[in-house]
Amino acid sequence: RIDNFSGGGLKVDGASTLSGGLFQGNTGYDGGGLSGQGTASISGTQFISNSAGRWGGGANVNLLTQITATTFTSNTSLSDCGALRTPAILRATASAFLANTTVENGGAACADGGATLTGGVFQDNSSKTGGGLWANGASTVSGTAFLSNTASLAGGGAWIGGAATLNGGWFQGNKATDASTGNGGGLYANAGLTVTGAQFVNNMAGNGGGGAYGNGPAQISGGVFEQNSAPGNGGGGFNAGTAVTISGTRFHTNTAYYGGGLYASGPAWMTGGSLAGNSAVGAGGGADLEGGGAITGTLFRDNRCGGCGPYGGGGVWSVGDLQVNAARFVGNATGSVGGGLAFGTGATAGSLSVVNTLFAANSAPAGAAIAVAAAVQARIVHVTIASPTVAAGSAINIDTASASITNTIVASHAVGINGTASTVTENYNLFFGNTTNTAGTVSGGLGSGGGDPRFVDPAAGDYHLTALSAARNTGVNAGVAVDFDGDPRPIGGGFDIGYDETRSGGAFVPSVLR
Repeated sequence: RIDNFSGGGLKVDGASTLSGGLFQGNTGYDGGGLSGQGTASISGTQFISNSAGRWGGGANVNLLTQITATTFTSNTSLSDCGALRTPAILRATASAFLANTTVENGGAACADGGATLTGGVFQDNSSKTGGGLWANGASTVSGTAFLSNTASLAGGGAWIGGAATLNGGWFQGNKATDASTGNGGGLYANAGLTVTGAQFVNNMAGNGGGGAYGNGPAQISGGVFEQNSAPGNGGGGFNAGTAVTISGTRFHTNTAYYGGGLYASGPAWMTGGSLAGNSAVGAGGGADLEGGGAITGTLFRDNRCGGCGPYGGGGVWSVGDLQVNAARFVGNATGSVGGGLAFGTGATAGSLSVVNTLFAANSAPAGAAIAVAAAVQARIVHVTIASPTVAAGSAINIDTASASITNTIVASHAVGINGTASTVTENYNLFFGNTTNTAGTVSGGLGSGGGDPRFVDPAAGDYHLTALSAARNTGVNAGVAVDFDGDPRPIGGGFDIGYDETRSGGAFVPSVLR
């Protein structure tokens, strides 16, 4: 034991290679178990219950080249880097960091130059920032598990200062606990973030980004954000500090104050994937899109925004320019406005376009499907809106905005389209089973009519049209060339109303059978 110097167990001034061996119960100032001043390669070695007065309870290595199949358990330091510290790049393969602690950064490991991790696990480590890992440079993490790590400030599982790339991997049960500054329960990425196929499950951030927080541009492909929470602010699943692109990702049963599944400060471009069973209390049960963006082919199902003041948005709340195409909003709800989609409500918004989209069984006191307020322009075309029973309130609610609604089915609501202090023009729409089709400042309608849309099987959620639908061939050319399924418009004698263009001569045939 060497209490006042570095390398309590071993100090190496030059290059070193360690294979096998055990460092246990040693104490030093930097590197309680090992201090290495030159290059070092470590494999198959155990560092257990070592402590450092400053950095690297287990080891402090200045030019660390590689760690393989090595375990760091129950090491501590009084400043940073509970188990391991390197000012270079941390390259670790199949290594485990378990129950290490420090006061400031990097409960398990610190790497000033970034990290390249393959496999391995960070579990039950703790610190102020970066409960498991603190890496200040560009980092690539592939197939690594971060489990039950804790940070009081940012990055319960990991904090990465440079560009971060995640390939696979698993973040579960991590926490960033502070109610006002705790961001990124699973991961905090301070620069650009690219995530492919990672899983974020049951992480918590006291403020924002229960699953992950991206402070720079982010790209997320595939993967899962599930049962994460951010009670103090936004993004139970993911909080995007600027622009974000998301493709084929599932956001399920996350909770937050704003944006239960997703909160985006900049524009969000979403393709495919699903947001289901998420909840918020401030705005956007599924997603809060502060910068607008585009939603294409995404499913929003059973999201909730309880209370939500003037904002609402059971499925989505947005204020920036937003384009929605071939999406589905099913069973979303709010006690405010916009059961499926709320745009500009409680704020001032840009322009909204909703095309080839289904709104089914959504609920809200006003705008069960869509609520628009204080927007420059809203364009709703080839949309299907339906409810299994006559829903209270309006299907579409336009307040102090300009809107045009064309080739849209509105079925089974107390009021089909409601306009308040707005310029709302509707035409070539099909109304069915509503108590009142239009109310307030709504004009047009010479090409609109009533009739049974005869959906294929609404009880099973299939709102495609049958051959006998009153929506067939009764629309107008609105400049939309394909329908929700990618079928061309028109087919047959004219344009169909709603999100579906029926194939000539029969009922809808699923694409997998075509």
